Amino acid sequence: MRFSRLAQAAAGTVVALGALAGTGTASAAQGAVPAGSVSAVCGESYHVVVPGGEAQYTVNCGSSITRVSGWIKDTAADGTCVRMKVWWPDRQGYTYSAKACEKGQVEHFDLGGRTNDEPPTAYLHTVG
Repeated sequence: MRFSRLAQAAAGTVVALGALAGTGTASAAQGAVPAGSVSAVCGESYHVVVPGGEAQYTVNCGSSITRVSGWIKDTAADGTCVRMKVWWPDRQGYTYSAKACEKGQVEHFDLGGRTNDEPPTAYLHTVG
């Protein structure tokens, strides 16, 4: 089962961000940040819309802990789910929110991890 989740992620289930509003922005100037992601900035809030879903979240930073918290919403009756995933460079791994799988369903999340020099990268993506 674990392999199938990894294979699904590798098969391109990350959806490019359709619209980004709020105080944070995404741009080509972010360099190596993959398409479909936002390099999180401490104290910034983001509103992200993709086909079939949207998210609103804030990035809060402490001395060595960063938290990405907010909500996701499924906006389409298309048989897919949306969820947030956050890449933590310091531990080279992801944390995931719960999935929102029915049109109108909202799930709240609070994902945290240790950070030193590199900020986390947040993704809103669809899953089957």
